[in-house]
Amino acid sequence: MDQSSGRGSQPASLTGLVTTLLATLSSILRSRAALISRDVRDLIRKMCRENPSWGAPRIHGELLKRGIDIAESSVSKYMVGCRKPPSQTFCTFLENHAKQLVSIDFFTVPTIRFQILDVFLVLAHDRQLE
Repeated sequence: MDQSSGRGSQPASLTGLVTTLLATLSSILRSRAALISRDVRDLIRKMCRENPSWGAPRIHGELLKRGIDIAESSVSKYMVGCRKPPSQTFCTFLENHAKQLVSIDFFTVPTIRFQILDVFLVLAHDRQLE
């Protein structure tokens, strides 16, 4: 009878142990997240905004140079999602740069007298047909 009651209490104590461990682990993680001060979080966001091409590894390295010991995963967590400006379409590119563009072609033309004419053609794109 003791064996059956001992077995019956084992899963309950195991469940309690797991619950206690999870609660302890959760509180440790929450207290670790709270160790990152607001100043450091603001510095991460400022560095991200001022240097949009920098990723989490670069910002993490810069923070380590300043003596701030923080994990790279924490840096990526507090980074600001910087929006990149959309790239222009080909039509917009042509509108913006048509005055600077030229097209060049070189070809040969055989004549009736079996001579060869060399043709060099340059077209400027800054003029519009009306």
